[in-house]
Amino acid sequence: MPGISSRRSTSVGPNTSPDSHVASSIYGLNTHRTIRTTTSQESIEQQTNKVKDSLSGKNFLEAKLLCHVDQPFTLNHLILVLFQITQISSSTPVPVIAAIQAIAFILKDHVASELATLVAKQVTDEVTSKLVDHVVAAISPQVALKALQTLAPSLDAMQEKIDMLSTQMTQAPSQLPTSMFSYSVAVTANLDPTIDKAIGRAAIWARQILLDPKPNSTLFPVNTPTSEIAKKLNDALDKARDDSTPQGKIRVVSVLKNDGIIVELESESLASWLNNQPGKTALENYLDINDLFRYRSYPIVLEYLPIKLQIENEDFLHQLEQENQLPPLSLASIRWIKPTAKHSPQQTKAFALVHVSDIHVANDILHNGLCMANEHISVHKDKKELMRCAKCQKYNHIAKNCSSAVDICGMCGENHHTSSWNSYCTTRCINCRSQQHTSWSRSCLEFAK
Repeated sequence: MPGISSRRSTSVGPNTSPDSHVASSIYGLNTHRTIRTTTSQESIEQQTNKVKDSLSGKNFLEAKLLCHVDQPFTLNHLILVLFQITQISSSTPVPVIAAIQAIAFILKDHVASELATLVAKQVTDEVTSKLVDHVVAAISPQVALKALQTLAPSLDAMQEKIDMLSTQMTQAPSQLPTSMFSYSVAVTANLDPTIDKAIGRAAIWARQILLDPKPNSTLFPVNTPTSEIAKKLNDALDKARDDSTPQGKIRVVSVLKNDGIIVELESESLASWLNNQPGKTALENYLDINDLFRYRSYPIVLEYLPIKLQIENEDFLHQLEQENQLPPLSLASIRWIKPTAKHSPQQTKAFALVHVSDIHVANDILHNGLCMANEHISVHKDKKELMRCAKCQKYNHIAKNCSSAVDICGMCGENHHTSSWNSYCTTRCINCRSQQHTSWSRSCLEFAK
């Protein structure tokens, strides 16, 4: 290297010899083997850490979802914890992962060997006792009596060992897991409360039907008490029943502003019967109202759909159902999210919104996607966006209904339209007054509320 050569030339000349001591101390190679000093167990236990004893260790493992809650820490459970620790972070050094896995595999072999020994001993004891019974039954009573007197001491000792073995077997795990539990299983065992609420809402929706009369008509007079509506609908349901009608009655009635009625039933099977033939027809005939039921649909966004497709045609949804092997009439409607008239001349793909009439079909589409003209189409759930004004940047209204006298920039928060923003590298949120993000940022605290 040039730097090394120049330094050496200053100390070595024609009439001088290099100083071997100085050269070796600066440029010499280390010829001694480095020995790593192992920290003692006492020193490790005295270090400041969240885990100070077995109780805090158990709480730490449960908080990190590394173990099963309320289960004893048997050898098999500890082996599972060791394997889960290796999957905590992708940045964990490879030697650390290898060391943890080595301990887990050694413990696993030890458990298998110990279990095999216990099983073999138990089988031997059981076979021995049965052989003794068969021998006693086969020989004469006199010989049997003499044999029993001879074998009595050994049988007593054998019985003690059997009792000891049975005690050990009751303390040992009842069975070994056939496969290691994944991290996802541990996570789903402790669902977030918001997920539980979502599951509860989905269960309520499955028990609901929507009665929506035609425009300018109502099912019941205005201000009719919900208890009276529920009684009349229950009477109509009793009249419409047949042998195929599931058991149950109306549980809750909610009247909408457009005079529609949401009816929650006692069971999902009864709601399904009313939403399909012949329950739908029977109830409509008794109430003497046609097209009474309105079905809930589930919107799904289709990404980058070729705009050359004629999705407005009546046969398009039928062809889409056949190509993806979906039930007939499971796709209720489809439209472009951005109107065709506003597509740019160079645009070749756009997003579309399809409404699915069956929740199970909707879940399958979200999981598997769709195929269209031998091309895979990505999909995602249509999430409702929070309404934000493009004029004042406030929430819960649009620019058409805004009462602000001036425009507010969504980037810098100044009094001008967002399209006129020229204060580059300057951001300010008008909602939370933060200068760390814009007014339309999802990291805004007001947006989170």
